[in-house]
Amino acid sequence: KIFVSKGEFDEAKSNHIINNSSKHFIIYNAVNDVNIEQKNNEQIRIKYNINRNIKIVTSICRLEDQKNIFEILAISKLCLDNVFLILGTGSLKRDLERKIDQEKIHNIIMPGNVNNPIEHLRESDIFLSTSLYEGHPISVLEAMSLGLPIVASNVTGNLETIIHGESGYLYKIGNIFSAANHILRLSKNPNIRKSLGKNAKNRQQEFFSVSRMINNYIEIYSKIA
Repeated sequence: KIFVSKGEFDEAKSNHIINNSSKHFIIYNAVNDVNIEQKNNEQIRIKYNINRNIKIVTSICRLEDQKNIFEILAISKLCLDNVFLILGTGSLKRDLERKIDQEKIHNIIMPGNVNNPIEHLRESDIFLSTSLYEGHPISVLEAMSLGLPIVASNVTGNLETIIHGESGYLYKIGNIFSAANHILRLSKNPNIRKSLGKNAKNRQQEFFSVSRMINNYIEIYSKIA
């Protein structure tokens, strides 16, 4: 059995899916390295009519219970000078749109599924993940590969991906004030944003690169072949 994080393995063990005699390996998910020096033409900001001085907070996820999307709405109401992009679709889409309309939340944009999520991330300033749990989140890794600082819930998967205060910030689920404070701090401090983003990219390249993942799989196959 192959797990994508130690947290996922621990969950499997605690739920008696595996035992001490089970053969298992932990191989983290990975994403391709991205050239962050590529020129930003601001097409996303133009498309959604977002002023270049406004900091964009992006989330990429399925609109399902696991992703805890309604927490993004609550956080956005504490960060009115930011624009929140929620990319993705799912069964909660209409409920989210209804709540946004009822509460007159004006700083959230929900484009649905997009063909160019990397370009959206390239023009973003911060990445936000509010998930209730993760195996090992691909969307967070993609954001890291583009040098974005991460604000994420301190849950399985996120905990092994983000180093608090070094490559992003972790917050306790439900503590929207903590999450909002992290976002506001990053929004107001370009040096911190740049430093954490650089560390996030370095961490992705060192631990969550495709080449490393492939080599780990080859090593396993060579042992059992």
